[in-house]
Amino acid sequence: MGEQGCHRITALVEKDHPWATGFWNAAGYQLHESMSRYFRDI
Repeated sequence: MGEQGCHRITALVEKDHPWATGFWNAAGYQLHESMSRYFRDI
């Protein structure tokens, strides 16, 4: 993918869904512990 211009893929995954976190871990993705997601409902 890098040769086509894609350098990073990011996925937002709920931490309390072990089947989802397991999928991304098995696919070779790393958990980024120092990131936080901010949002506000309006």
